[in-house]
Amino acid sequence: MPSIFDHDLPRTEANYAALSPLSFIERSAEVYPNRLAVVHGDLRRSWAEFLYVVGNWPAACSGTALARATQSR
Repeated sequence: MPSIFDHDLPRTEANYAALSPLSFIERSAEVYPNRLAVVHGDLRRSWAEFLYVVGNWPAACSGTALARATQSR
């Protein structure tokens, strides 16, 4: 017996949102800012902390060879 979720419902804001990795992190930080997002050995980060790190990654790379190579294009 098919479930109600097997029907072809139209995509609306109420039932559909395309997610990219970044939009997933942003949404998780908005909904669960203090929940645990990253565990790596002794390292623990909440969704809010993880978003801060991910959001500042381009600025952190500004002095690296990667940033210089990207800017020279």
